[in-house]
Amino acid sequence: MAIWYDLQQDVLVNTGAKGNVAVLKALLVSHSVKAIFRYRLSRALLNRGAVGRLVSKWLWLRNIRLAACHISPRACIGPGLCLPHAVGIVIGEGVVVGDRVTIYQHVTLGTSRKAGPPAYPCICDDVQIYANAVVFGAIVIGNRSVIGAGLVVSRTIPSNAVCRNEQQARMDVSHA
Repeated sequence: MAIWYDLQQDVLVNTGAKGNVAVLKALLVSHSVKAIFRYRLSRALLNRGAVGRLVSKWLWLRNIRLAACHISPRACIGPGLCLPHAVGIVIGEGVVVGDRVTIYQHVTLGTSRKAGPPAYPCICDDVQIYANAVVFGAIVIGNRSVIGAGLVVSRTIPSNAVCRNEQQARMDVSHA
């Protein structure tokens, strides 16, 4: 079952433990794993008829109420999501997040306010996004990149890049 595999990977990166017992233990005690589980279950139920949509919405609302995490069930998030401090995180409905991505507290991944259809970011594999960062628009954050705390990123960032300040985040580095 795909949701179980993804959850095992999530537990591994969040707690360092592996196996079915580790998943069950993490679901009981880990605030981060519970928030991720509610997202994964909400996503799995989203297209399962009227009852599935209703339960999906209830889980999404529980995540907002219990963890202050607004993670849309329409967002596509790969296995190994790490939320060291799962509070105040916003992940919009069109966001794509790769494997083994770490997202710290109060991060927003969302759309830009430009005319036309909403455009969301794509976060590639092994990316780290530190606290209070905002990443928005139709951009790509390349593999193994790091987005520093408090940055506002609206440009594509190449693989292996480290953005530590606003000037680096605003530079057009998509060609690098």
